[in-house]
Amino acid sequence: MAAAINQACVWVELAYTKLQNTEALAAHIQGQLGLKSPWKVGCEEYNRYREEAMLGKYHKALGELEWLVVMRLFELSKLAMSGTGYKLRQQISKGLQQRSEAIRKAITQYNFQAGRLDPP
Repeated sequence: MAAAINQACVWVELAYTKLQNTEALAAHIQGQLGLKSPWKVGCEEYNRYREEAMLGKYHKALGELEWLVVMRLFELSKLAMSGTGYKLRQQISKGLQQRSEAIRKAITQYNFQAGRLDPP
C-alpha cells in the first residue's frame, strides 16, 4: 500500500514538473512572437477563432454527409442497371443498409454542428 502511495506521489510530482515546463515554454514562445497577453475566454480574438473552428467542424460534417449521400445515389443507380447479377444486387443492398446507418449518424453530427453556429 505504501509503495502505491509513493508511486502516486512520484507521478503527481512528475506531472507538476511537466506543467511548469510547459508553462515556461509557452511564456517563452509568447515573448518570441511578441504576444502581449494570452487570450481570455470572451475576448474578441478568442471569439473570432472559436467561430472559425465551429464553422470548420460544420463544413466537415456537411462534406461527410454529402459524400455519403452521393455514394448512396451511386449504389442505387448501380442497383438499377440491367445486367446486374443476383449476388451483386445482394451485396449492393447490404451496402445500402450499412450506408443508411452511416447517413443517419452523419445527419445527427451535421445537425449538432449546425445548431452550434451563431445563427443556426
